[in-house]
Amino acid sequence: MLRRVMLPASITVVIALGWLLIKDHRPSPVVPPLGAPQQVKIRIEVSSATLPVSIGIPISEQASLADEASLTVVDSSGEPVPTCTRVLARWKGTPGDTNRAIKWILVDFAPRKNGLHFLTNGGRMQFEGVGLDQSDKSIIVSSSRLQIELPLSGDKMITRLRLDNNEALRAPAGISAKLPAMAVIAARSGVADTLTVTDAMLFKPGETVGFEHRDSLKWEAAAGSSRIATQGHSFLPQRICRLDEGTPRQEDVEIRDAQATDHQINSPLRFLTLQEARYGICRLRPRRQSSEKPPGRRLSSLLR
Repeated sequence: MLRRVMLPASITVVIALGWLLIKDHRPSPVVPPLGAPQQVKIRIEVSSATLPVSIGIPISEQASLADEASLTVVDSSGEPVPTCTRVLARWKGTPGDTNRAIKWILVDFAPRKNGLHFLTNGGRMQFEGVGLDQSDKSIIVSSSRLQIELPLSGDKMITRLRLDNNEALRAPAGISAKLPAMAVIAARSGVADTLTVTDAMLFKPGETVGFEHRDSLKWEAAAGSSRIATQGHSFLPQRICRLDEGTPRQEDVEIRDAQATDHQINSPLRFLTLQEARYGICRLRPRRQSSEKPPGRRLSSLLR
């Protein structure tokens, strides 16, 4: 009885294996080769040349266009414009199969003027690379459309900016700013009226110089706290200090009692929560009190 049951099953397995073997050895369909590419000229209307244009364009299979490098965009006068293309789909093939005709292509180009443009396979425009020319007076950076001249001295940043051979600057461009001269004291000499700073050229004889001592807090100081701990030992009582976290929000406090690096302040912190003090973001800026004014009154001038 067992042999009668297994015989039909064995025949079925043999037939199935034979069918799979025949299927695997069937010749794959022959893909006909592409014919000679046809000349194409696809219209593109540009309403504004102020920005680059990105557009997806379908191409007929009969055009037999397989090489995207042959496609470029020209204006109504036939002048090529900077063009970049990417194949999105091909007829009966993947986008990377260069033996199949292009079906959809993404075109990016930079028009120089409004009006009618054409996508054509007349050959892509070859552009020059970026050039760098340096002399004793300036550095000139140039490309196919742009030329920039940067002077090596003077108060101007850009003296020439030419786009498509047209000067874009009415006058040389520069930036001016007035910043306070600031230097760090590098050493204290034995003479009472002499200090050594990092850059003495910032100051001129006869100028009034203000001093500012900066330090960071050891630990966080929450709002409502009447105690702060600094890294340095040079803070004295009856001094006004400004606390900040590197933001526009600041708070002035008066040191009431200074013991080494542990300081008591006259009034609790109002709003400032110095959560980042341990990382040195918070600063202490001592200010001097004047004997002509009541104790505890703040002055805006720095130490003189």
